[in-house]
Amino acid sequence: MRTMRDLLAEQLARKVQAHGLVIWEDREGEYVDVASSVAPKGVRFEAFDGSWYELRSRLEPAFAAERRSTLLVYTPAAVEEDPLAEMRDAGAEFKRKLSTLVRQSLKGHLPPGRISAIADNARTLSQAELALESVGEADMRLVGVFGARSPIDILADIFTGVYDGRIDAAAVWDAVAALAKETVGAEVGESPDALRDGLFQHLLLCDLAQAIGGLLPDALATAWMAPSSSRRRNAHDLLARLRATPDGEIVYRRLAVKADARLALGDHLKWSPGLDKAVGTPAVESVLLTESIRFLEVGEHGDALDMAERRLELSPWASVPASEWGGKWRAVQAMARLYVEVAEANPPIAEGPGRMLAWYVEQGWRVDQAHRRLELARTELVTFGDLESALTEARTAYEGWLDGLLDVFVCSVAEQTLEIDGLIRQGKVHDRFVADSGRRTAYVWVDALRYELGVELADALRQSAENVEIHGAVAAVPTITSVGMANLLPSAASGLTVGLDGERIHVSVGGTRVSTVRQRGDLLRARHGKVADLDLNEASQKGERALGNVIGDADLVLIRSQEVDSAGESGLLSVAWTHFQTVINLLASVIARLAQCGIDRVVISADHGFIALGQTLGTQRTVDAPDGAVGTTKRRVFIGRGGTPNQTTVRIPLASCGIPGDLDLIVPRGLAVFRAGGSRQFFHGGVSPQELIVPVIVAELAKTPEPQKLQIDIKVAGKRITTGVFAATLSFDGNLFTNEVTVRVVAGSGRGPSIARVISGDGYDRDTGSVTVSTGRPSVLTFQVIENLDPNTQVNLQVLDARTGRKLASESVHVAAPVIVEDQLD
Repeated sequence: MRTMRDLLAEQLARKVQAHGLVIWEDREGEYVDVASSVAPKGVRFEAFDGSWYELRSRLEPAFAAERRSTLLVYTPAAVEEDPLAEMRDAGAEFKRKLSTLVRQSLKGHLPPGRISAIADNARTLSQAELALESVGEADMRLVGVFGARSPIDILADIFTGVYDGRIDAAAVWDAVAALAKETVGAEVGESPDALRDGLFQHLLLCDLAQAIGGLLPDALATAWMAPSSSRRRNAHDLLARLRATPDGEIVYRRLAVKADARLALGDHLKWSPGLDKAVGTPAVESVLLTESIRFLEVGEHGDALDMAERRLELSPWASVPASEWGGKWRAVQAMARLYVEVAEANPPIAEGPGRMLAWYVEQGWRVDQAHRRLELARTELVTFGDLESALTEARTAYEGWLDGLLDVFVCSVAEQTLEIDGLIRQGKVHDRFVADSGRRTAYVWVDALRYELGVELADALRQSAENVEIHGAVAAVPTITSVGMANLLPSAASGLTVGLDGERIHVSVGGTRVSTVRQRGDLLRARHGKVADLDLNEASQKGERALGNVIGDADLVLIRSQEVDSAGESGLLSVAWTHFQTVINLLASVIARLAQCGIDRVVISADHGFIALGQTLGTQRTVDAPDGAVGTTKRRVFIGRGGTPNQTTVRIPLASCGIPGDLDLIVPRGLAVFRAGGSRQFFHGGVSPQELIVPVIVAELAKTPEPQKLQIDIKVAGKRITTGVFAATLSFDGNLFTNEVTVRVVAGSGRGPSIARVISGDGYDRDTGSVTVSTGRPSVLTFQVIENLDPNTQVNLQVLDARTGRKLASESVHVAAPVIVEDQLD
């Protein structure tokens, strides 16, 4: 059977071949969407596009030529005074009604009634072709309502209700019901609500059946007529098409809740392998959550991880900002990931402390990162419910792993010297990476930037830097700020010493005391000349121009950050988990802005790492300082002379760790602290991979060209903040060259640049803290407040280009009621 398009092309070719010049008249516009595609090859094609005289001026040179070329002129409109009359007389006209073409093409190939339905109802050739592809005569009545669209697209639009008025006017609800049956096998009613509810229920049951292998429980099977394989595929495509429409997820959730109640899925649906691949309903989520908890309990951690990640990707409930289900699945994901990382973390105990530190840089840090992400996910849960026991067990598992690692590592250091096994000593960071680099450099000191946080910072910087590399460095002991910061100074590798003034530690580099920020700055100035010295809070609140003015012509830029350590030591660690990620985002933004200020290179490092727990250490993990010793006691270390260690601690000569002198360290064997002031949930000072290994990040920057103006808006829901969780919507208009942009959103107040952080939302990347916003698809973000806020506090949200750090938009809102951030959730 020749297609209608082929037959039309043949008829046109014969006409042109016979007459040379043909005026194709199509006053109804039945071929307007295909005219140029059926023009004969080698024949010049011209079409009326609004002006008859403009068309004539295009045609006259060819018409007046001594030797005329073949010419097809398409005119999809009527005309009273015809400027083409002379040309019509010189050539020939072509007219072909679509209904005639349909009958000519389909005669003998389809039943007469079917041919008549297409010929009488199609308004364009494309509509006729679509009707020919569909099944059943009822479809043709829908063409006039929906146009030349596929059955899948038509049925997807039924769910939105947009076409209800047209369907009512044309009285074709019965045709829609017939289309649903023919396309996906659904037996549905002919009223709008009954049709939508019935069609959705059928799609839902098709999806569940496919996920679990084809067999539904008896109570559900009676509500479903299994369709053919082709109709099941159509049902799958229709469900995906529904979810892809604007507001499709909202429509899906509304209909799913109704179907949940109507089918009593909570009573009839049990776990079956594969169920997590279904889009599902709230009842499905409950069944899956129960099974994921069972997976965790019986040690099937990989299965729990796969399920959580699948639900986070697939579930319409997990994607809702501040969603209960999103928080629960992220908690399951985090617990499962922690168990997987613990299982794969096998430190090379027999090979000595140096090799164990190298192992930590290669792999061991992943366990600490997984634990931090678990605690971060835990803060999203409003209530723990069935997850409470699982969360407690996961915390216990981490603490057990950490206790064992610290015990074997500390004992290994006590028995041997602290070798570094190819790693960098912290004292060489300045001389190797900062001194004499030949490029304008920023040196960033981040107090307590643990290695795993450094990995995340390096990942975030790759969005704005040309090249980023990260190294693991071994910090000086004891791992406290006064020692570690001094060890980042020039010549620290050979000149760092630690001594005692009575019971107080003093630190020197090359014989010069460096106990204060000012003294450290003096050593940098002595080596580099003019140094611009800023803290992160100050730098983060400046745009490129203001930051450039502060930097001026400085030979070195020093950025100091205490936010990680301050948050950890605050005693509000449930809030500090969120602060850590915020600091990473602030650092990435400031460094992106440094590139716009003429800085070519950034070197980032830390004084020490830390150990952080989900809950405060109990008295059973609190040990006594050594008797008879002279020195000072910190939570994780005693530094001094003499004294007798007890069975829970070990003595390590400071000299065996690479620091000259006659002082000793006495440290707990495992996960324990001395009876000293400070937090027993966040601490450092001791000898563990977590405290000793610090990142050294070297980023090569390049100034990006001035971007085009990007139209981004940010609006806070309700235009005020009343609780610890609030939402904001980002929208992006785009332009000719850009249809999406990646940004960071910073929420600050007069107190500082970080009073809230993004916890979820459309386009949000939890690993980098960035948000990708697409043209025409607003991103709804959920923020969690991380500081107590008083009424009438002004909160400013800034949208920053993730690559350049430039401010793209901002919104200020006030706090309408006190917002209190608790230090414990349970």
